[in-house]
Amino acid sequence: MTGKSLVEELDEDREQDEKIIKSFYSKDSLSEDIFQKAGGICKMNDSVREKLLIVADNFIDFLGVDFFIHDVVLTGSLANYNWSEFSDIDLHLVIDYEETGHNTDLLKEFFKAKKNVWNSTHDIKIKNYEVEIYVQDVIENHVSSGVYSILNNKWIIEPQKTKEKIDDRVILEKGEEYAKLIDGLIKKKNKGEDVRGDIEDIRKKLKRFRQSGLDKGGEYSYENLTFKLLRRNGYISKLLELKKTIVNDKLSVNESVQFSDRDILRVEKAALKQYGETNSLHRAGFISPSGYLLDFSEGTNSRVQDHRNIGYTLETVPNLNLGEYATDKWKRSTSWGMYAVLDMGFIRYIPESHSLDMRQMPSQEQFEIIRRLIRQQNGKVIVQVEQYVSIEYESDTPEEHIIEGIKSYYREGVKPKQYTDDEDFI
Repeated sequence: MTGKSLVEELDEDREQDEKIIKSFYSKDSLSEDIFQKAGGICKMNDSVREKLLIVADNFIDFLGVDFFIHDVVLTGSLANYNWSEFSDIDLHLVIDYEETGHNTDLLKEFFKAKKNVWNSTHDIKIKNYEVEIYVQDVIENHVSSGVYSILNNKWIIEPQKTKEKIDDRVILEKGEEYAKLIDGLIKKKNKGEDVRGDIEDIRKKLKRFRQSGLDKGGEYSYENLTFKLLRRNGYISKLLELKKTIVNDKLSVNESVQFSDRDILRVEKAALKQYGETNSLHRAGFISPSGYLLDFSEGTNSRVQDHRNIGYTLETVPNLNLGEYATDKWKRSTSWGMYAVLDMGFIRYIPESHSLDMRQMPSQEQFEIIRRLIRQQNGKVIVQVEQYVSIEYESDTPEEHIIEGIKSYYREGVKPKQYTDDEDFI
């Protein structure tokens, strides 16, 4: 117990926020921990430069893939006059995405995943500043007004002293507005409400808010400074942690039915025996966990059997533990068998609408069938990853976008989205 009143705690929070805002103000010189003057020119301290190059080399080894490194640069506030105790060392490795010959979207996802793992498993500090690594494309615009080439030991963009007028009140008010929204989501989640959609809405709103400021006013825009306030006072971390908690809760739910691999294999064999296998997506009713297309055509050129009929297959498998699906509640429903096999990892396929209905991460064999469908339909498919979570993709949607959408949902709880809506997380 702190013994402090709510008003006192709020005053302390506001004082901390005001301290953070003061840190945005320009200093008279660059950080002496990072730079030193030599012949009237600011150069990076040799010891700092050597350590950053070692960090960059270690991260390149961690990537495990050979890329030509065009440059290693320092950007952000420590390459500028608005550095502070809250600053990070923003270390960027510059490569040419197009030069690699790899799919750009896949490359971005690869670097993003590697960066997140590296930053979360390495606590590297130089002169008490945390090192954050980022892989940057050569064509990516520099937002920072200060960029230093560590590789070549010279300025790419030399920062200029400015006296920016910052209205603390505007940043505090906007920051408090977002802080209340995030605190409200935490309260709703604690009451058992589903806030996944709300988290995505705030994330997108924050991203657009910050980007609009960078586009029209640069790094000193109120929008960008508000975002930095939320990051430095912990509210961006709160939002990310809330999202992570929901994903962990979702993945840790104790289901009432835990089908064994042996029982799933027995059901798959029984289904193949009853329906047979087809190579035609038009005739298929389900994609089994091992990647078989169950033939629901009865000898025709299209699916004619009802998906719910698979319940009859389950009844032919002796000593099958159906858990809750064996109760009267479920047995009164003609759909019980269909939902049971979905929980086993089968994927229901509806050829008429090119729809996929699943309840867990597809197997590698199932992904191969899904890829085949996407290519056949030029990306125009419907994917349902949960009973009430689905998305209809438009023609020309890239195959990898749909596949990654499915994987992201089951790994991180991120709802799949249209290709035009695709955005990195904050």
